[in-house]
Amino acid sequence: MGMDVWATDIPSHKDTEWLSPDGAKGYFRDCYNNYSLANWLTRNIDPKARGDWGLRIFDKEQEGFNTRKWREEPYRTVKRWMKKAEKLRNKITYAGYPDSKPIKLSPQKTNDFIGWLKELVSFAELVVNTNSRVDVW
Repeated sequence: MGMDVWATDIPSHKDTEWLSPDGAKGYFRDCYNNYSLANWLTRNIDPKARGDWGLRIFDKEQEGFNTRKWREEPYRTVKRWMKKAEKLRNKITYAGYPDSKPIKLSPQKTNDFIGWLKELVSFAELVVNTNSRVDVW
């Protein structure tokens, strides 16, 4: 289980081709477990990163969802997260739900989360650049 986020209405162009494992353009996924990106970000980068169902930036109930202003805000947010995450490269970090015992991660696992966050930055950039509608399941 997890949070699936799709950018729809992406114009076909090789510079905007960003494919999911099944070949769909404009896709990002976060899992629902101790090792979710939302939980890692909440423990290490931003205590407000996690919402009720995953990454707070993709909460469909927020005011202005899918407006130009909304598209720009997640992009700014994930770039800010990325800047902070780069300082954690090759260091021990923690995973796990905020109200549970922290799970210690090796420096390599930390780097894996940073790579996952980089994918989110690419997704957010695509959404802004193509002015795409975002759907969350």
